[in-house]
Amino acid sequence: MKSTNYQTVEDFLKDPSFVSWVQKETDKGTSIWEQWSNDHPEKSAVIAEARDILLGIQFSKQEIPQEKVHLALNSLNKTLDSKTPTKRRVLRVLAAAGVIVLLLASTIAYLLVQPEFIVHQTAFGETLELRLQDSTEVSLNANSKIKYYPNQPREVWIEGEAFFKVAKKKLTKEQFFVHTDDLTIEVLGTEFNVHCRSEKTQVVLKEGKVNLQFENGEEKEMTPGDLITFSAKKDRIIEEKKSVKAIAHSSWKDGTLIFEDISLGAAMDRIAEIYGVDISYDDNTIASKRIHIGVPTTNLDICIKAMEIACGIKIEATEKKLIIKNSN
Repeated sequence: MKSTNYQTVEDFLKDPSFVSWVQKETDKGTSIWEQWSNDHPEKSAVIAEARDILLGIQFSKQEIPQEKVHLALNSLNKTLDSKTPTKRRVLRVLAAAGVIVLLLASTIAYLLVQPEFIVHQTAFGETLELRLQDSTEVSLNANSKIKYYPNQPREVWIEGEAFFKVAKKKLTKEQFFVHTDDLTIEVLGTEFNVHCRSEKTQVVLKEGKVNLQFENGEEKEMTPGDLITFSAKKDRIIEEKKSVKAIAHSSWKDGTLIFEDISLGAAMDRIAEIYGVDISYDDNTIASKRIHIGVPTTNLDICIKAMEIACGIKIEATEKKLIIKNSN
């Protein structure tokens, strides 16, 4: 270690002991840098970026230069041309079979070395705060799941709902990808909420800029305040708004669901997916009532009381079911 006053990614990359630590080449370097990183938690993001550069996030693909491919093909053709027609046919068949065997072998090898997903999952009424290896912060809502490969923290798959605060990679400009059944979100560094349930995905952008890649091949760029809901099943954008209050769509990560001028039915659907309850109505016209309220995400009893008082309704709670009635 040359100095303890390291500030930038370049400072770390220039230190041979840091490189050895990342590559696990020396026990001495390992112990020094592990202690230093523990003593300087404020440097974790810079250290993570330097590690990414040295180790790489994605699997590297070894491609054979085209010059060598052409030379090999020419050599094979010359050999074949020197044989009799019958022998040429036999050799060409054997060559083709060899190519197929190599392709199958490489595919099997890739599947064997591909690591298993790291999976984080929440139960009903539970939220989870995560910090990925690249320093991206993720809030996972109740009844949701996120998964990613151990060496690929900047590509994740989610089911349910999550809020992302993606760490920017200023030096490498490395992108971050979030996959759902409906679309892929491509981003460099930003904050956004993703809600994917009931065969559709809703994205609300709080800060920065993202590009949505829909399952039908179309793309859409978003700016702060945009809301887009896409359904792969319906093969179209089913909702698109500008200048929405992003905080109203991500307030759940702070323990509160904020409902602003939405139907009681839509609000109860959100409560149902978070608490794992079924909803029914004594009178179906109640569901269209417009409401303005905030309710907790971790206490169903308080949530029910708040809904009853603010919305002028009566909620009968049985095991795993809420029956909505008029209060009179």
